Amino acid sequence: MNKRSHNQAHAHQGRTFDFTPAYMPEQSFEQVVEDESGSGQLIIMRAMIAAAYADGHIDETERQKIFAQVETMELTVNEKAMLFDELRKPMTLSELVQSVPDGQTGIEVYAASVSAIDLNQPISGQYLEALANQLCLPRELVQSIHHQLTVQA
Repeated sequence: MNKRSHNQAHAHQGRTFDFTPAYMPEQSFEQVVEDESGSGQLIIMRAMIAAAYADGHIDETERQKIFAQVETMELTVNEKAMLFDELRKPMTLSELVQSVPDGQTGIEVYAASVSAIDLNQPISGQYLEALANQLCLPRELVQSIHHQLTVQA
């Protein structure tokens, strides 16, 4: 080791790193779920459709939940047509995850998926677990979402 690199090595030894996480304001689950802005509505609907299709088909109960949600949203005729096409060929889990632009939308996508899926099917739990893992949602948040949706039901 030459003298210069030896001095650089010693210069780094005195530094300390602050691993304290940055402050993030808390936002309640209700605010996140109820925030439905333009393009966000489409991804929420796509999430519901993909989740309902997790077992290989969309049954009548799942279809009714999806149609009821579509009716509450202000979508253009083209957007509604796109969603009905989506019912015939839903996004895969990986396509859905890739279309999520940020963490807040990820929470909304997960919550929409839970609300649309038949939780009595074993494949549903596997789908939701894979979705939560790929969206990097903490287990506590996932449990909170399930709790909130159970309370609202």
